[in-house]
Amino acid sequence: MVEKLGIPYVVKLPIGASGGQTYMVKNIKDFLKLQKLLGKQITIVSKYIIGYSFNINCFIDYDHIHMTQPSFQLIGIPESSQEKFTYCGNDFGAFLNLDKSIQGQIIKVTKVIGNYMKEIGYYGIFGIDFIYDVKSKNLYALEINPRMQGSTSLLTRYQISIKKPTLINLYNKCFPLEQDPVTASFVLLHNKTGKIKKIQTYYKPGIYRHNFIGKKLILKYMGNKNIFPKY
Repeated sequence: MVEKLGIPYVVKLPIGASGGQTYMVKNIKDFLKLQKLLGKQITIVSKYIIGYSFNINCFIDYDHIHMTQPSFQLIGIPESSQEKFTYCGNDFGAFLNLDKSIQGQIIKVTKVIGNYMKEIGYYGIFGIDFIYDVKSKNLYALEINPRMQGSTSLLTRYQISIKKPTLINLYNKCFPLEQDPVTASFVLLHNKTGKIKKIQTYYKPGIYRHNFIGKKLILKYMGNKNIFPKY
């Protein structure tokens, strides 16, 4: 395994969500620990690639493949998660600053995959995860999610808040999806302690505008109570 893939390498269960069933093996200690944890379960083993993670949401109707603006995936953010591969959100605004050639590759590969799915009869929402290898400068499609993704609901709420059509609307009526730039980002917070915690103070789920005064982060709540009801 090491001779073929090098160190570190990645081990993933066939079924999982939000990176919770993905593990990195850096040494024999990690391997033995994982072997004990997973037992005889079937796993997917792959080379570890240093690079950027991207995601896109799409919709296939009877005639077209509709694509939203791709985004950077926020994975394993230390301030938000405990594990290296935990899904922590998406940054659409940062994607707009990405090299145009990479943007073009993502759109091109998405069209190829989408056309194949359409040919075999798929209809509805789907998404694709990508990884861009910064060393080889190659883009890889990691997986197809034939469902709504974690980013789908977040993006939909943003689109509703600015009164734009959403992918969900395409189930009821087929029309060209407007492609205005998305400048928002979405961050998910995780319990890093591994212990049950009682939340006593919290940020309201919703839309915020942020600014820095010195090193202090200032957040202004912009959420719409119809989209982000109070908890």
